[in-house]
Amino acid sequence: MTLNLALKDRLVAGVRGRAGVSIYGRQVNRRLGGAFARVAFRLGLRPNHVTAVSGLMSVLAVATLVLVRPSLASGIAVWFLVVLAYALDSADGQLARLRGGGTPAGEWFDHTLDAGRVVAMHSAVLVMTYRFYDSRTVSVLPLVYLLVASVIFAAVTLAEILLRGHRDDEPPADAAPAVTLRGVLLLPLDWGIIALSFLFIGSQSAFPAVYGALLVLTIVVGTALFVKWFRQLSALSAA
Repeated sequence: MTLNLALKDRLVAGVRGRAGVSIYGRQVNRRLGGAFARVAFRLGLRPNHVTAVSGLMSVLAVATLVLVRPSLASGIAVWFLVVLAYALDSADGQLARLRGGGTPAGEWFDHTLDAGRVVAMHSAVLVMTYRFYDSRTVSVLPLVYLLVASVIFAAVTLAEILLRGHRDDEPPADAAPAVTLRGVLLLPLDWGIIALSFLFIGSQSAFPAVYGALLVLTIVVGTALFVKWFRQLSALSAA
């Protein structure tokens, strides 16, 4: 029990109540990641090992989308693999904090894999819809999603780097509100929510509707974020 409390305290101390995290990311994914991090810590694993396993789960999800005819069973499998990969993606950073801090190489490896995951997942949806769906026009959705998600990922990464050290609105994790408006608005960008759309891949009418709705919401939220980041970076330039 003492060890469990000590590990939890070290995890919480290293996690900031980031306003840029959705409710799912903070309340669900971060907790799952924390549980995996504690297990990995006891097993003597390194953060890069966890990152690699996260990547492997994403590869399996991509293979299922591309190679297996869409059905309820395959949709559940893809959903589970994406959720697991996403939780492990949180676990590697938390494991690094448990071990006393991460490394530039580890952070680079993690972000590089994240970038590849964005491209691979939406590309897999494109291939799946082209191979198995009756209407080829549905494939336009993942093509647009791929472009939008890649641009947002690059913008998020650059904003984090350029604004690092200039933010004062990030309370500790245990002091931040459990639910915020921003946390709700960011849900469409969260892989935990995007993963839910894969539960519908067996339906050629439901999946495009759900996936397309998430795409529209992503564009709306992404546009708002672009405006916000541009204003913040412009203010830094003027200072």
